[in-house]
Amino acid sequence: MFGFYSETLGFVWETPTAPDASITASYPADTVTHGQRPPGEHVLTPAGWVDVGASTLDDLKDVKLDALALKRWQVQNGGVEVAGTPIPTDAETRATLTAARVLINEDPLYSIPKWKVSKGVYISLTSVQIIGISDAVAQHIQACFDHEGTLSDQVMAAIDETALDAIDIEDGWP
Repeated sequence: MFGFYSETLGFVWETPTAPDASITASYPADTVTHGQRPPGEHVLTPAGWVDVGASTLDDLKDVKLDALALKRWQVQNGGVEVAGTPIPTDAETRATLTAARVLINEDPLYSIPKWKVSKGVYISLTSVQIIGISDAVAQHIQACFDHEGTLSDQVMAAIDETALDAIDIEDGWP
């Protein structure tokens, strides 16, 4: 389809093929030729073909930021290794570690006889180990947010779709 606009006529129109000069000579003098419809979903407006399927840069940034937040959540909750032992970092584990830290403040000799680290695997933890693990988990969580913040700044600073696409949200996580 080929698009045209005439302010005199006050409307846009399309033709299935490019009209020859004898036909366009009959169009009003102020007719603007917008050329052939580009591929994809486009609507003809007085300003030309508008891609109705296109997203604005802000829309694309929102999508990237949502994907980034999901990635941070996955890494944040994916666990961390402390002294060779895998430690879960989900919200329930973090809450339990926080409670254990509170108990250590009341009883410095507090220990956990059986701490589940994975399916069928339990370890005993002293107060010193509990503090070390909770510190490592807290540092892991903060590192995840720090990395998300750095990437988020890059997303917000992207000046076009190419720059936005160049931001790798899969790499560099703790």
